Amino acid sequence: MARAGASYPSIFLGLDASRVQAGLESVKRMWSATMATLTAPAKTALIGTALANQAAEFGGKLTRLFGEPFRQLMEQEDLTSRFSLVAGGADKSSQAFEGFRRVSRETGVAIADMAQGLETLLQGQFSFEGARQQILDLTSVAAVLGQGSLPALAAAAAKFRSQAFAGFEDINQVAAQGIPIYDALANRLGVTADEARRMAREGLVTGLQARGALNDAARAQAGKGAGGAQERTLSGVVSRLREG
Repeated sequence: MARAGASYPSIFLGLDASRVQAGLESVKRMWSATMATLTAPAKTALIGTALANQAAEFGGKLTRLFGEPFRQLMEQEDLTSRFSLVAGGADKSSQAFEGFRRVSRETGVAIADMAQGLETLLQGQFSFEGARQQILDLTSVAAVLGQGSLPALAAAAAKFRSQAFAGFEDINQVAAQGIPIYDALANRLGVTADEARRMAREGLVTGLQARGALNDAARAQAGKGAGGAQERTLSGVVSRLREG
């Protein structure tokens, strides 16, 4: 974990060293101006006010310069710790986290959503590697559906894995997100979409079939939603990491 932590500012936060330098130069100029004020006899009575104003501006600049990156760093530390716990070791955690970070950067899916989804799958008795692969399978469609969709999809996958026969309401909740799970299920079962829906209603669809259809439908929907070069980019990134 120490190796990853050392690179937080440049890798995880994207903190630009030139921006920090420019901020420090600005603070230096402010301080020089304050010194000039202190040595000007005509402004002695205003020293207290000037110092208070300069201090407030100085504090504001420091907050803007370091506040948000520091907050992100703390969140990053929390996520890294969680990954280490669920992965069962620092090395495996580091590899998985790096892969998720790259996917997050390319797709826009929040890494916190990936971490939440991963934890949900592990609680659903997925192996760590199985959970990682499942998250990657769902990431492209989550990029299309938007923020917060990945944890819900991961929860559905975890439910399907735990069910001998998939719950009709669970399948409907996936369909309600705009994912064509009944079409994918129909393709898997060799029936029409209406027949697939009837079978689900009657409890004839296994959890394994439902989870497979979820993955098929997610990939199909991601292709429709992203389209063209963007879809190829998303799929390429996820596929490379899935194979890695």
